[in-house]
Amino acid sequence: CFYAQPQVRLRERSCRPALRCAQFRSELVVEGVGENGCEYMTGGEVLVLGEGANFAAGMSGGIAYVYDETKTLKSHCNLELVELASPNEADIARIRELLEAHVEATASPLGVMMLYQSTNQNALHQVIPIEYAKMLDLITEYEAQGHTHEEAQELAFEITKMGA
Repeated sequence: CFYAQPQVRLRERSCRPALRCAQFRSELVVEGVGENGCEYMTGGEVLVLGEGANFAAGMSGGIAYVYDETKTLKSHCNLELVELASPNEADIARIRELLEAHVEATASPLGVMMLYQSTNQNALHQVIPIEYAKMLDLITEYEAQGHTHEEAQELAFEITKMGA
């Protein structure tokens, strides 16, 4: 199991045991997870190169990017709490940054292949908790109205707390 601490950066070439939790501003890159990957994840970012069974069970925050070459993520994912989306251009750029750092730290052959060969972008998915996505949308909306990020977070929290 891996329980991340605030502001942890981890790059791991073999992480078959369950990657259980990422919190706060943690940034993780792992090559595969066992059962219950991203279970209890409350924040941060995780790039998973491969996937496992019962993915995102209990995930309430943060964003996971999953490279699912075998096209099994949907059947192994807890879709009651999270939604799967295709990464947008900003997500693809972020995935590339994470991959570059991963390759630099680990010399991962899989990471190198993904960076320098044409990786099937249809195999990349963004996994995000449904309620967390709503909060991010509200925060973006309030920031567009001129509020600071902190004010926007507080307003989004208050609106959500009231059941909107």
